[in-house]
Amino acid sequence: DQIWPEVGSAVGWSVRAARTALAVRLVAGLGFEAVFRERGEILGWANNVLSLPDVLEESGGDELLGTAAVADWGCGR
Repeated sequence: DQIWPEVGSAVGWSVRAARTALAVRLVAGLGFEAVFRERGEILGWANNVLSLPDVLEESGGDELLGTAAVADWGCGR
């Protein structure tokens, strides 16, 4: 919980800087943690990363899709 805002800042920076590989690494795999801790902001993070060009070509792109799906499910979407 203490570093969650820093993770959010890092995700935001990596998306703005179009650092796709870094953004994918930061968000992929956070789905269950976000749902467990009721962190709805993961939905925006995942969607922002998914909007980057060639994101699904990155290693971990498939895990990012899974994170987005788990977050959507966990947040009732």
